[in-house]
Amino acid sequence: MRFKALCLSVILSSHLVATDSVKLDSVVVTAGLGQEQSIDDVQASVEVIGEKEIKTVGFKTVPQMLKNAQSIDVKDSGSYADVRIRGFDSDYTLILVDGVRRTGKYGKSSLVSIAAEDVERIEIIRGPMSVLYGADALAGVVNIITKKGIQEDSFGLSVVAGMYGGEERKSLNTRVYGTIKQSENVSHAFTLESRNQEKYWEDRSSVGTTLNETDQIFLAYSNTILLSGSDTLTNRLEFTNQDDDGISSRGIDTYEKEKRYQASSAYNRVGNNYIFDANIAYGYSDAEVHRGSGVETTKYSQLELNTYFRHFTTDYMTNILGAGYRYETIDVSMYTKKAHRYNANTFFQNELDITENLTSNIGVRYDYFSDFGSEVTPKVSLAYKLDDFVFRAGYAAGYKAPGFSQMYGYFTRGPYIISGSPDLKAEESDTYELSVNYRGESLSAFATYHYSSIDNLINSHTVRRVGRTSYVSYRNIDKATISGVELGLDYDFTKELSAGVSWSYLDTEDKQDGGRLTGSARNTFKVSLAYEPGDFGFYFNLRRYMDYYGPDEVSGNSNINYTIADVKASYQVNKNLNLFLGVNNLFDKEMPYSMQSRNGMGGDYERYYYIGFDLKL
Repeated sequence: MRFKALCLSVILSSHLVATDSVKLDSVVVTAGLGQEQSIDDVQASVEVIGEKEIKTVGFKTVPQMLKNAQSIDVKDSGSYADVRIRGFDSDYTLILVDGVRRTGKYGKSSLVSIAAEDVERIEIIRGPMSVLYGADALAGVVNIITKKGIQEDSFGLSVVAGMYGGEERKSLNTRVYGTIKQSENVSHAFTLESRNQEKYWEDRSSVGTTLNETDQIFLAYSNTILLSGSDTLTNRLEFTNQDDDGISSRGIDTYEKEKRYQASSAYNRVGNNYIFDANIAYGYSDAEVHRGSGVETTKYSQLELNTYFRHFTTDYMTNILGAGYRYETIDVSMYTKKAHRYNANTFFQNELDITENLTSNIGVRYDYFSDFGSEVTPKVSLAYKLDDFVFRAGYAAGYKAPGFSQMYGYFTRGPYIISGSPDLKAEESDTYELSVNYRGESLSAFATYHYSSIDNLINSHTVRRVGRTSYVSYRNIDKATISGVELGLDYDFTKELSAGVSWSYLDTEDKQDGGRLTGSARNTFKVSLAYEPGDFGFYFNLRRYMDYYGPDEVSGNSNINYTIADVKASYQVNKNLNLFLGVNNLFDKEMPYSMQSRNGMGGDYERYYYIGFDLKL
């Protein structure tokens, strides 16, 4: 029986165990479990950040790798990073590593807690993916794929040093990594990474630091075991230690500390007409944060189990059945109680070749949560291929589970006493997409229109006022719409010279007051250039934000424009040694206040210089 190429969304749901990669039409995608997958077959808005894109980044971290992706906005302080897709707040984007969630402070996962050297590629899905991943994938998914498979013996050392133009925020990133091939069926891999960055003051006369001093250690070990010709087992262990410190505006010493542990195993079996995947993962975070108003602690554990069965029913039909379970326990000092939540889920998806050119993808998922009830999320899409063009239309429902802090929090922020509401329901969305994609020999392009209607948005409201103190809680009262257009084009002028251009337009509306949602630009342009003559490489990335709407430092919300550019040059001395240097924020443009997070994690304050090397043996 012919194995028909699956939709990438199905491949992603496999949690990517024991997979190889192929290069199809200059795009690296997963050849999942023996399945070659062209990006042309994807019935979703997907972008893959592979080796070609990663090597343009200098001070290599996961947030930096994402900055030039379509319709994505990243803010990175070193201590924490958030990512927004299509104007949604960062809480609406699900962060996965090999398809599995990670723990973190306050019950959230942070991009900075992932070792960059382990990253093989990053797969970004724009639009809701709740039918496959459940809660919190309302805006989209960022799935970080780590390196796997049987690999030959190797050793690597990478060092990057940098600083701002005023010789501030000196940084050092050191990575040691390697692989050991024990036999034809067993290999091991390890990574040790250290990140250090000095404190930074945007206003040098200010007492409080703008960016904390960061001191972070990442340790990872993984192995791949070929049990037989059709059975593979992949195991992974991670440890992260964060010990960052700063100074508050009142001169009080502040800090963010976290120890994070993760263990996971994934099993894959390929049969004559089926593929079976199962994985289990356990994560635990022990964190302590002091931002000048008292110590806040987090103890957060998460157990996750997922199984997927794909049946290639005929040459023209594939059916996928999945089931999973997740149990979370979180104890935060600012919560009213130690919270528990379990989630049981199942989903079914069918992919059918209606004709030689027309393919349908239909799926539905059921989730039950112990603390707020059940959710049903359907998805349907059609794709039509005509020569080098693919036309796609789709609908998908999505939802976001209420945050633990929204349900159980109790804390003080200035004149506000904020308490959670345990009766909150999930926020829900309906999203529609139309797209056309073209992929030629040297040129690829796409155009996408998307529209999302979000109901039951959780918003804060004042319960009562006593003097100057306001008592605030949460409720499902708000509605919003987000629509937009995405255009992208990549062109290889020659083997050495390539360019990429993208434009995103967003129209957001808060239905409660008719105003725009904060935290997004109406127009975003991104340009990437790569020139690689011989052993040299020259890279240029530019991001232009127009009509960005966010809170101004003085006058409330405001609209601003902002442009930032990065350059990098590299030289391959021999097959083992690569030297590079670069400048981020080439034009020395400070990120406007309205684009910074309210936690002071702006990121791009001055021109930043760096130099480094990669040594591979």
